[in-house]
Amino acid sequence: MRVRVTSLFLAVLLIPALAFADAHKADYYGGGSGGTGGSKIGGFVQSLVFGVERCRWLGATAADASVQFGGENGKDLTQFTYQFGARVTLTSFKAPPSNDTKVKAFVQGGGGWAYTNDGTDKSGTNGAGSLGGGIQWFAHKVPVPGATNKSAYGGIGVQAQLDYIWRSERQGYWRASAGVVYRFLHQEKR
Repeated sequence: MRVRVTSLFLAVLLIPALAFADAHKADYYGGGSGGTGGSKIGGFVQSLVFGVERCRWLGATAADASVQFGGENGKDLTQFTYQFGARVTLTSFKAPPSNDTKVKAFVQGGGGWAYTNDGTDKSGTNGAGSLGGGIQWFAHKVPVPGATNKSAYGGIGVQAQLDYIWRSERQGYWRASAGVVYRFLHQEKR
C-alpha cells in the first residue's frame, strides 16, 4: 500500500514537470460546483492543467480538487476529491496554431482519491475516477511574451464543465461547475 501511494505521489509531481518541459500554456480554473448522487451538495472546484506544446491539443491535469458539502438523508455530508489525469482540447486539432479559437471545447479524465464523511461507518477514503468535458471562452487575444506581433487567446476567461465521478465502494455522482479560468501564455522560444 505504501509503495502505491508513494508512486502515485511521485507521478503527481512528475506529470506537470514533464508536461511543462514542452508546454506553451497552463490553465488555472476555480469555480462553484454542485452535485447529485442521492444528496444535495454544493462547494467549489479548482484545477491546474499544463499544456504540451508538441501536442497542443493535449493537457496534463496536475491537480483537480473539489470540496462539496450539504445534506443526504437528513445527515451532514462532506466530500473531498483529488485527481490527476489528462485533457484533450477538441478545438485545438485545427492546424496551423495561428487558428487559435476563443471558444475551446474539451474532454477529460482522471483518477485519484475521494474522502467522504457522512457520519456513518462507510465514511473514509476510497479510489475515485472521473470522465467529463467542458467549454472555455476567452474574450480577446493577448500578446505572446517574447514574440513580435503575435497574440493568442489567454488571460481571464470563463469555464463550465460536467464530470461523472465514480468511487470504489460508494455511489458515484455528477459534478457540475462554472467559474473563472486564467490561461498563462509562456515565453516564446527563440
